[in-house]
Amino acid sequence: MIQPTALTFEKGHRIAVHVTSSNAPRFEVNPNTGENTYGKAKPRAAVNTICMDASRPSAVVLPLVYPAEGR
Repeated sequence: MIQPTALTFEKGHRIAVHVTSSNAPRFEVNPNTGENTYGKAKPRAAVNTICMDASRPSAVVLPLVYPAEGR
């Protein structure tokens, strides 16, 4: 899960979304086999799918927050 954060994007800035199956070293490496991560499982590549059609839409929601006047 992505933790809440706040960033300021100035005019002309761009963002990118990277989809990955890993968050090492924060979490143990997943061998993608269903086996215990502490075992000697031979890892295999994961397949990530992002659906982007009418029946399975995807979205990245970036709410706009404007600072209060005078701060």
